[in-house]
Amino acid sequence: MKMKTWMRWTGRTLAAAGIVLLAGCATPKLADVQKVQNDEAAYLVFSALGREPARQQAAERIAARAFEKIQGKRPASPDIGLEDWTDYVEALSRTIEIDRDAYKTAPELKTIKDTQVIAEFIRRNPDVLKLDGATALPAWGEDLATAKAVVSQLTEQVAAAIREAEQQAKAQNWGAAYLAVLDALDKSPKSAAILKTARQFQQKFVDTMVADMGKALDQVQAIEGDFGTKKSSLDKVAAAEQSLSDVIGRLDAVDQVLRDQRLPISDKKALATLTSQRAKILSVSAATWAESIRLHAAAQDYWTGYQLTRSTLTQIAAIAALRDSDAAARVLEAYRLTVEDAVRHLLELANDAFYNDRFGLAFIASRMSREFYDFALAQSLELPASVATLVGQADQTAADVTARVENLVARRLLITDFVPAVTEDYENLGFQIRTRCRYLSLPGNGIAWGLDVPAPKSLTPESIGSRMPTDILLSGIMEKKVNVDIVPPVELERGYQEVGTDRIVEVPNPMAGLKDGAPKIAYQQEIHLYPWIKTVHRKQARIAVKVSREQPNMPVTQVYYLDDVFPNEQMSFKDLAVESEELTYQPLVVGAPRIASSRAALTIDTPPTGKAPDLAPDDEIKRAVINHVMDQIIGGIQNAAAQFPVEVLGKAALTQQAAGQARDAANSWGHFLVYIRQLVSAKTELPESWLTQQEILAETITQWNEERWQKFPPEILKELPNAWPHAAETYQAAKAE
Repeated sequence: MKMKTWMRWTGRTLAAAGIVLLAGCATPKLADVQKVQNDEAAYLVFSALGREPARQQAAERIAARAFEKIQGKRPASPDIGLEDWTDYVEALSRTIEIDRDAYKTAPELKTIKDTQVIAEFIRRNPDVLKLDGATALPAWGEDLATAKAVVSQLTEQVAAAIREAEQQAKAQNWGAAYLAVLDALDKSPKSAAILKTARQFQQKFVDTMVADMGKALDQVQAIEGDFGTKKSSLDKVAAAEQSLSDVIGRLDAVDQVLRDQRLPISDKKALATLTSQRAKILSVSAATWAESIRLHAAAQDYWTGYQLTRSTLTQIAAIAALRDSDAAARVLEAYRLTVEDAVRHLLELANDAFYNDRFGLAFIASRMSREFYDFALAQSLELPASVATLVGQADQTAADVTARVENLVARRLLITDFVPAVTEDYENLGFQIRTRCRYLSLPGNGIAWGLDVPAPKSLTPESIGSRMPTDILLSGIMEKKVNVDIVPPVELERGYQEVGTDRIVEVPNPMAGLKDGAPKIAYQQEIHLYPWIKTVHRKQARIAVKVSREQPNMPVTQVYYLDDVFPNEQMSFKDLAVESEELTYQPLVVGAPRIASSRAALTIDTPPTGKAPDLAPDDEIKRAVINHVMDQIIGGIQNAAAQFPVEVLGKAALTQQAAGQARDAANSWGHFLVYIRQLVSAKTELPESWLTQQEILAETITQWNEERWQKFPPEILKELPNAWPHAAETYQAAKAE
């Protein structure tokens, strides 16, 4: 073969081979696939290729769509629906089935010739067709964990409710058993077993209630026939109330069964009986309470009837079955019929006590009368006009009582001249204190009531005249008059002050020739040094005062004593100069001269002058000390005056009450209340209603316990806000004596 021919043949052959090679390189393989639109196909492809990140992404997208569909079945509340939550857990626990042929229809794989790799991978790994959503999608896994926790919690709660129901059933507490099983049914409403148990317990409960109510009605209706007649008595009413009490306490449970729509009562006959008996129970209950109020009024025990009215209304308001009945209206009507007789009777008792000088008892009875009326008004009850007239008379009796109690608590605070009465250092200290304490006896001060503070120019034990047992005598002794002394001065520090004089002369400049441009001459200034000493000067005052308290037939007691030096922590003299600095200068000495390149750079200073101490005059310091002492003494007097109602009246009332001396205790409580009301009314305009006044007085006493009476034992103070309940209680007990 010629060379040219061989080369042509060879070239064609190589060209053809090249075409074949190029065609082989253009055929795509599975390994070249980077993206597949269909998520299930992508999942299979990338699983077969072992590309984990791409496989996980596809799995997450598949799981997200499935999770979205499952979430549509998620129960709304985690507190109920055990069966629904269980179904939801099962739905979340099921694996996602992957279509094994999904890759065959993927457009991206149509030109791929080695897809058998995928089929072979699926054959060897069949589990790849089951995708765990909780593993693939974090939100899925979290929701599954939450749902399992809800199922576990509801399962335990249902089991606990069933256990409680069974325990109550064993004790034949069918109402409690029924309510417990209803709780289980709420949490597991699709449970046929729980529903069956609930109906059983419901029937038992209804049967029991029918029997109990019937028994109570039989007992009470035998007594009810005597209501309103002479055969009726408080003993019979008490027997009726005893028979009714247990059933009344269970009316709420009956009412709940009748109204509960979760499990309507299927026994229509029992339901009709229960409804009828319930209505009769409510009617008999109201009649019993009304009869009790009537009988207490007939026995002139009006206050007990009033308290029964209030407690009964509270009970009615607390029980739904009673609240929805006419029981409250019937009780209030029974009360309304007693008001006029009660007000008149208590007014008579108040007047009798007043004329027998038992003013505390008179006040309590008059306020009881007023409270009867105020409560009726608060309940919008219509009363005869005559009742308002009687109440007006009761108010007048209370006013008369107040005037008499003021005489009983009247006392003088006698502050005698201090010894020595007058010196050259201060005026009459006793007179100044008397004058400043006058406000304690003025109307409207709100601190003391019935207290008189005479304030003549001079008051000595000899000039007082006859003393009353209630008089309080305060006498003071100035054991040491106010002395103001100079404290030895204390040196604080030393130093010197440099002063440039006007003696300035020209001298050769030592820098000339050493520094470029330095002038040939300089200026020298003579310097004077003034040594100085800083010293602090102080004044101090000393006083010794003793104040004693004396009452007839009582030992003298020391109420205030002061022997101290000022200033101190209690009195700093912040407005007076009792400390001052002195600055003194010693004779001058000549110091090292100043040298400057220009005359303007040297200043001529003014020679210093000293500073003398500037302390307050002795008279001003003495007056400040006296004012401080007076403030402390007057503060103590004010505290003593403010403590009077506890110290004298409240303590007596509690002591007598503890000893069983009801009449004396009530009288003391009445005095205490009159006194406190006067103090409060001096600062606050009190309303007419005694109901409201009680609340204001109790709140004020609580406040004063903390502000005025801290020194008294807590066991006394805690009882004072209950002064009115104590007063009413001891008054009632006194009537029985």
